[in-house]
Amino acid sequence: METATKIRKVLLKEAKGGNKVSLTKVIKKTNTSYFLVSKEYKSLLKSKEIVPPTSKSEAIKNIGKIIKKFNKHGKDKFHNAKGEKKQLARETMVNAIENSRASKGTILTLPYKHCIIEKMILDRVSKRYNFMACELDQKVFNAMLMTIAKNNLPMNVHRGGIGEKIEQAKENEYSHLILDYCGQLGTFHKEIQMAIEKNIVEVDGTISITLNKRITPNTEYIYEKMEQLNPRQVKNELTRTEHALRTFINRVGGMGYAIESTLNYHDNTSMILMIVRRIS
Repeated sequence: METATKIRKVLLKEAKGGNKVSLTKVIKKTNTSYFLVSKEYKSLLKSKEIVPPTSKSEAIKNIGKIIKKFNKHGKDKFHNAKGEKKQLARETMVNAIENSRASKGTILTLPYKHCIIEKMILDRVSKRYNFMACELDQKVFNAMLMTIAKNNLPMNVHRGGIGEKIEQAKENEYSHLILDYCGQLGTFHKEIQMAIEKNIVEVDGTISITLNKRITPNTEYIYEKMEQLNPRQVKNELTRTEHALRTFINRVGGMGYAIESTLNYHDNTSMILMIVRRIS
C-alpha cells in the first residue's frame, strides 16, 4: 500500500464516530514520519473527511506541535545521520566492502542526502565503484541530487523504494547492498529475503543491514515466527531484534550466506548493524 494511502486509512479509522485522533498513535501504526502524518491529517481536515474535535480544536494544536518537532530536525524525516557509534557503523560497512573480492561494479544503496558512506567507499576502497541510489522522500531525494551534482558522484538515482530495485534485479547484478534502513525487521524482512533468495549480490559481496530495535504493533509476527524456529534462551527485549534477524538470515541464506559481524549502536534510537556476506 502506498504510504499516503496507508496513513489516510489509519487516520480515518482513528477518527471514526467523531473520535479525537491521536497522531502519535497513527505515527506508530504506520511507521512513518511526523511530517507525512501531519500533512495527510491537514489534507483530511481541509477536505472535511475528518471533523476536528470541538474542544479547543486539539487536532490543530497537535499538528502545530508535530510541525515544530519536524522543523527542529532539519525538515526531513531522518534525524539519525549522527549519533553514538553511527560513524563506527559506517566504518564497519566500508571495511567489509574493502575486504571483498567482488568486482568493482554497482552498489545498490540508500545514501541519505549527504551520501557519506558512498563517498567513503570511493575515497578509501575504489573509485571504480558506481551506485544505484534509492530514496522515497522527495525532499531528501532533491537534497541527494544536489550532493551528487556538487561532488560529481558516479550515481544513478531511483525516486522510490529500494525494494523496487531488489524486485527488478537479476542474479549477480550488484557487488554489494547497503540496506541502511533504520526501520524495523517487521517492515523490511520481505525485501531482505528477496535479495538473498535471488542472489542479486555477487559471491563475496556484502549486504549491510541496519535496523532499529523498536517493535511496533502489527509487525511482531516475524519476531514470533523466528522465536518458534529458534527459541530465545534469554528473553531480553534489547536482544530480540538481533536474535530474530540472525535466525532469519540463517534460515533464508542457508549455506550460501554467512553473518560476518554485528554492531549494536545508538543514534536517535537503539540500532543494530549486521554484515552478511555471500559465500557461494
